[in-house]
Amino acid sequence: MFCPNCGKQLAEGSSTCDSCGTTVPNQESAQQANATYEAPQQPNYQPAANQKVYAQTTGTSRALAMSVYWGLLPLIFAACVADKDTDPFIKHHLNQALVIFIGSIIAAFLSIILIGGILAIFLLVVGIMGTVQAYHGELTELPLVGKIKLLK
Repeated sequence: MFCPNCGKQLAEGSSTCDSCGTTVPNQESAQQANATYEAPQQPNYQPAANQKVYAQTTGTSRALAMSVYWGLLPLIFAACVADKDTDPFIKHHLNQALVIFIGSIIAAFLSIILIGGILAIFLLVVGIMGTVQAYHGELTELPLVGKIKLLK
């Protein structure tokens, strides 16, 4: 069941929304509100560069999106298992993790010189940022990495 005010999913048996504090009188009226609730439609919406964008996701898709930043096997697993064609949240984090992975391969080749070490540290920090964003359900682009689109 979803909050009639903000559209967030409500916990089972909950009488108030954890997100906005709206009181839901009973389940029948909440179900009627859910039937009439429509998410705001903004097809051409482009957020400002510093604005955070959140997705309504489940815990499973957040966990999957978090795991893609931590190595090749979780990245391959998520690419094979996830429904990236219909879930923009998973697709967004898969793309960023793929760019980080390719960057880490480049950093390994450049590790002979100082630039490779600096690049590796940057990619580690960006990977941590991506994990935190996935945990919070954000669709915000990571610095430098988020502008590169490998998945269409």
